[in-house]
Amino acid sequence: MAEVAIAQQMDIEAQIPVLEKAVFEAGAQEKELNGFVAALQAKRREMKEELQRFVVAQKTEHCSAVSASKGTAQAHYTEKAARAGSAFDRIMEKNTGLPGQPGSTDAAAKLAELEELSRKNRIKERLAAVKAGENLE
Repeated sequence: MAEVAIAQQMDIEAQIPVLEKAVFEAGAQEKELNGFVAALQAKRREMKEELQRFVVAQKTEHCSAVSASKGTAQAHYTEKAARAGSAFDRIMEKNTGLPGQPGSTDAAAKLAELEELSRKNRIKERLAAVKAGENLE
């Protein structure tokens, strides 16, 4: 019985380097994927800001000169922007498992708020680090 236990222990010890390598590779892949998620979230923020600027510009243009053709074009572009945003949300949800449509659920809204708070905190930390570095020099 002791021999069997020792043999089993030796087998487990032989597997340790392979398992450690797998854990390391998974950690590296996780960091890479987190970078992709952060980049996608930044792009999403940019797209939302651009959409908001577009909507404001269209409202301004619409108020200054109302015409049927411009109203049709505005509806077309607004619909096109909404479809693009929807497609982006579906891809984000499919690839990350995170809810894509902010406001579609309470959890998604909280996640977006948490993400924004985290981003602001990182910005403040970097600013503090820069200020501390300037004070030392």
